[in-house]
Amino acid sequence: SLGTHPILEQDNVEEKIIEGDSRTQVTTTTEAPFRWVGIITYTTEAGGKGKCTGSLVAADTVVTAGHCLNKNASNITFTPGKNGADQRFRTAKATQVWYDKTGNAAGHDWGVIKLETPIGSDVGWFGMRMPDPASLNGSFATVIGYPGDKPTDTMWKGRNKVLKTNKQQVYYSADTFNGQSGASILDDTATIYGIHTSGNDQQNWGTLLTGEMFNAIVNISNREVES
Repeated sequence: SLGTHPILEQDNVEEKIIEGDSRTQVTTTTEAPFRWVGIITYTTEAGGKGKCTGSLVAADTVVTAGHCLNKNASNITFTPGKNGADQRFRTAKATQVWYDKTGNAAGHDWGVIKLETPIGSDVGWFGMRMPDPASLNGSFATVIGYPGDKPTDTMWKGRNKVLKTNKQQVYYSADTFNGQSGASILDDTATIYGIHTSGNDQQNWGTLLTGEMFNAIVNISNREVES
């Protein structure tokens, strides 16, 4: 699934320990590929407000974590490329959502949002690929999103080594925090191969794009928007 693929990193940095925060703030949020990343806001079943991160993969299609969508979330919106109070691009409402019916089990935590407005036509979107899990070991993973421990609605990037993989998940030492759930896991050509979902103080992890999931996302992206 093609997109525009600028190189994110040209050098091989040394691996950093996950105990220290190695994230860097992205201030050029209106430039590619950062403007393809956005904030997802929603109302919880209890009436509270929630936030996650999502990424455009087509003009009107966003990928994120399933646990951001599968608890009767409502009033879902997506705003790309926001930098604090500075919002250069439109906010789009969700018209439909999809997620794995098995819930948030390992390898099944993924979600897709169909937008009412094709804002990707203005800003662009990421390409995706199905990775060979074994080939990721020792490579670098980049996770870009909107963490809740930083100034409100600011974008941050973490990049570090892939630690291990299995058929459905990838584990890495790139730093993340709550609010970055749903952020895409990117290779150094800014191509999505997974979705960040969880973590602890030893490692973070996400759902790999399996063939079945890849096909589901592409099929959803090709659907007409429904009211």
